[in-house]
Amino acid sequence: MSTVSPLVPQPTSHPGWHGAWHTVWHAGVVLLGDLVVLGAAFFAYAAYQNAFRALFFRGDDVSSAAGVEDALLLVVVAGLTWLVLARWPTSLGTALWLAVPTAVVLLAVGIWASPTTMLAIGIGAAAVGVVDAVLLLAGRPWEQVLSITWVAVILLVLALTGTEI
Repeated sequence: MSTVSPLVPQPTSHPGWHGAWHTVWHAGVVLLGDLVVLGAAFFAYAAYQNAFRALFFRGDDVSSAAGVEDALLLVVVAGLTWLVLARWPTSLGTALWLAVPTAVVLLAVGIWASPTTMLAIGIGAAAVGVVDAVLLLAGRPWEQVLSITWVAVILLVLALTGTEI
């Protein structure tokens, strides 16, 4: 006679492995997915710049377009970020999306503080630290914190190596 009831869930042979693989899987998706999302975002930004300038600015007067197109881009990214965070607050896709506003903000800081790279790095690091702390205190998923921190590290390495984006 068996003492195992079919109605009672039975422990698996390695209960900790499922959680570990789940964590590794999500971390891998965030680390690699952020690279793909950043690549797609930079490509989309280049296409957006070309289309915006072709539609609204003719000839050599492109320098006056920079402020308008960047402001429009910030509004669109902020709106999409609000929508994504409100609609899917804990999804893995939200963590991947956070790569875009993180890159936009950090690049804007870098452009603003252009002559002094260390000032941009300091302000960017402080902003990332504050946002990560707020996310952790709010109980947001760790994948979101990882995504923001990973993008900051990628952009830091690009800034320190002098790589142009």
